Amino acid sequence: MPDQTANLPALRGRHSGRVYVSVLTGSPVLTGTLSATPTLPAFALSYALTSGAHADVQPGMRVVITSPGGAAKGMLSVRYAGSSTATSLPVREFADVNAAAGDTLTVYDDFALTDKLVSGDAAFAPDGAAYVDQTSDPAPVAVSGGWWAGWIGTDIPFTGSGSYAVDPDSSGALTHVWTAPGATFVSGTTTSADPVLRYAAAGRYRVTHTVTDASNGRSETQHLRVRVHDWGDPPYDCTLSSVEGDPRDGFRATFGLFENADLAAIPDGAPVIVWTDAESNGSAAAGRSHLVCAGYLRRDRSRGDADGDQIEFEVVSPLARLAELPGFSKALISVDAPTNWNEVRGLTVKRAIIQLLRDYTNALHLFDLVFDSFADAAYPAFYLQKSTPYEQVMELADARDARLTCDRMGRLEVARRLEFTPLSARVGVTTTLTLSADDVLDYEIRREHGRMLETFRARGFTVSNQQPAFARYPASPGTGSASPISERLIVDDAADLLTRCALRGAWENRVCVNAAGEQHHAPEVRLTLFGGYAHLFQFYREWVQIIGIANLRGVDLAAFRWIPQRVRVDYADGTATTTLDLRAETAASGAVDDTPASTVSAVSDVPVLYPSLLSFTQPQGANGFGSGTLAVFDGTHGAVHITTDFERLPYGVPPTFSAHSLSLSGTLAAFAVRADSPRYINGSGVVNGYLATTSGACSLDDVFGARTLGATYAYPDGAVIAARQVQLQTERGNPDWALVAAYYDTGGVNVYRTVNGGATWNAEASLPPTYDSNLPNNAATWEPGLWLHPDGGGSALVSAADAVSNPPGAHLWQTNDYGATWTMSTAAGQWPIAGIVKPLGRADVVFHGYIELIGSNVIAGVRRSLGAAHTDITPTVGGLRYGIGYGGGHAQRAIAVADDDPNAVVVVGYHAQSQRWGVFQSFNGLSAAPIWTTLVAPGTGVLYRGAYYVNRATIYLYGDGGALAVCQYANGAWTINAVTISGCGTIVGICGG
Repeated sequence: MPDQTANLPALRGRHSGRVYVSVLTGSPVLTGTLSATPTLPAFALSYALTSGAHADVQPGMRVVITSPGGAAKGMLSVRYAGSSTATSLPVREFADVNAAAGDTLTVYDDFALTDKLVSGDAAFAPDGAAYVDQTSDPAPVAVSGGWWAGWIGTDIPFTGSGSYAVDPDSSGALTHVWTAPGATFVSGTTTSADPVLRYAAAGRYRVTHTVTDASNGRSETQHLRVRVHDWGDPPYDCTLSSVEGDPRDGFRATFGLFENADLAAIPDGAPVIVWTDAESNGSAAAGRSHLVCAGYLRRDRSRGDADGDQIEFEVVSPLARLAELPGFSKALISVDAPTNWNEVRGLTVKRAIIQLLRDYTNALHLFDLVFDSFADAAYPAFYLQKSTPYEQVMELADARDARLTCDRMGRLEVARRLEFTPLSARVGVTTTLTLSADDVLDYEIRREHGRMLETFRARGFTVSNQQPAFARYPASPGTGSASPISERLIVDDAADLLTRCALRGAWENRVCVNAAGEQHHAPEVRLTLFGGYAHLFQFYREWVQIIGIANLRGVDLAAFRWIPQRVRVDYADGTATTTLDLRAETAASGAVDDTPASTVSAVSDVPVLYPSLLSFTQPQGANGFGSGTLAVFDGTHGAVHITTDFERLPYGVPPTFSAHSLSLSGTLAAFAVRADSPRYINGSGVVNGYLATTSGACSLDDVFGARTLGATYAYPDGAVIAARQVQLQTERGNPDWALVAAYYDTGGVNVYRTVNGGATWNAEASLPPTYDSNLPNNAATWEPGLWLHPDGGGSALVSAADAVSNPPGAHLWQTNDYGATWTMSTAAGQWPIAGIVKPLGRADVVFHGYIELIGSNVIAGVRRSLGAAHTDITPTVGGLRYGIGYGGGHAQRAIAVADDDPNAVVVVGYHAQSQRWGVFQSFNGLSAAPIWTTLVAPGTGVLYRGAYYVNRATIYLYGDGGALAVCQYANGAWTINAVTISGCGTIVGICGG
């Protein structure tokens, strides 16, 4: 928005003007009588046509169901898939409207802002729409200028020139077609980008704007409501109580009416515009500066007395309404040739935002979406947990230091936040207003005298290779107590994260350090202004400056640039006052690398006085732990990181690692060591094992030397989506026997086996091809679980789904012939489970994760099964349950039991709703109610995903970002020594040498 300072003199003083409300509901385009009672859940309504034409019905239109007597029964919307015919109307899936034969349906040509509910099958199609090439050759985004309401005779400009192509191969050339029944094109034509319309008669109108990408021929249509009034068809006169706005929720208004406010005239949730006679300034959309607020009715409140009745309505912005829509988990994966809805060609953060808003809601069919100074970035995949489309977009925008907001007209904008913009890039940002003492009725300045932060941490992944990156600000602990964390940022490189961490930390700390190194507290100010200033603040990416005001502390407000945080206009006695909250800009540098420290604790006494907590003289257990030589398998990079000085870790000295590529096909998912390796049997020689990737399995000889791969066995059922869907195990009793269990999103669990050390492999044929049908919501989510009996006699357990459903139900399946055939065993919750283990010598006991649907929440837990008796033993901290199997990506060994003590159990648990991980240990795992000790306190920054329980007093933890730790129990307490392996991604296995 341009600088508005020159307009301020005209806005000073008390202004009065009439305020109106226009209801933007449309006219009926079709009515009919239901000819059959729909079976719930229903996707379509059968009807006999009464009036109108089905050809006039458009996806997203409002559908009202009434009884034969005219009583309201519910509101639906026309589905975006399927065809409207003279006898059938596709509607958004519903089960909460009791429609029956004989009821009346009416379709109106206005559009509710709604989700596009995905189909409950493998296609996971938005509103059931068939996939063709929507994510390969996408349509452009239509930008049109927004809704309009006002008096007849007014020229109404529309601005389609802001439309833009989405296809990465597009030349950017677009064509436009406008349809506007009842209007005259005062300027331009039906094919102009920016026409101006005028209506000759009052009424309710719909303008459509179709934008076509000239490169791929794909089109997008936006529907715009227009309400034209004259004195024979006037708007509602209203009393406006307040208008307020903030960047997160957009603008909302409260107004009162005194008549003609019944449900027929003003339906619940109706789209409305609040407007005034007076033109003002501050709108980015041409010809709409007289509009006070556009949005949807959210609630009403009635009052009455002897003098009459009044009803008060609240209008919320499209952004606030978007935040109320349901949403589900999403997987968006970058591929060159997409074949389904979760695959996207040329995936970037911006592309993902557009797809979420366009394919899973109808927001872009109704409202403009623009990007301002957004730093886009390509990324290979996004896995978004169940949340509203609004929150999913916010998460993606925040990953690039931006936010989604909304102006008074309902225009959606994704813009880089000013406070997170580097100082050097702020110079070109417009100063919209320069306020002086003449503009301010009163002011309040708030300054903190101390810093807020102890430490601010930022964590993310690099664009180029998805390496984890960590930063903290300031370099040394600050003088405050707050320690917030920003997670899941997408950064250009490690240096970019340092810059962004410092800027985020400065905002939290309310400090501004300029290019010269001068710093000051960044105050907050609240200004009371004349009512006419209200429209000037829209939360665009722009500055406000204040001159001529200084307080008794000598703080001159002219020394700062200001960012609007909240605006409120209150109306009383025919006048208005504007209250504006501003924060001064902040900035800082000096963030430092925060890759997790090498140790979280150090041995307090020298080994001369006390023996080492770790014995590095003999390998411990079947994995060779205990030596100073260790191999760590890196799934992210398909590599192994080797150290020969791991014994230094308990003394506070980080070991050194060297990385070696394994040259694998597919993503490395698991490693299992052979317990009969010569190094373990004879004390010298090589260490051998097995590897499994997302697409195949092979043997690996000489881990610490030549690293020779055996012939790769390609899974005959194809590759899985995510590495965590593959599990691998061999056991000490018969290391020639190994099993790979793989969960396929549309094929269920399959097991592949070798009984000759990997020379040949075979696929089983007896596990059911059943799976969770909620796709792609739950794509790459479930893990099969796998346990082999250590005696090598051919007994094993795996988990599999019971049916193609959601939830599908699950059982453990058992084999006694090395995986050739399987039989159903114990019930195991409502989804396939991760983490299956039996204590050594206790074949009657199974510890495992489990997942259940309780209400609308998917809840993960930990269960101990003893025969047919199942006991919930889930670790709980602060009322939150930390289970295994749902969300986050557990390792195969998320639960482990010590060989020398069947009561010694460790769990790496996850609470999906808060996204916190924690590590918990018990010494009485077989008791009725095990007591859990927290080894690693739950938090969103915990990186551990699995554990090896070497012996009763020794646990190895491993996980994402190269996180590795040794936990030792001595003198009644646990000591944890941790290291982060530089350049290492997700650890999928370790072994000693």
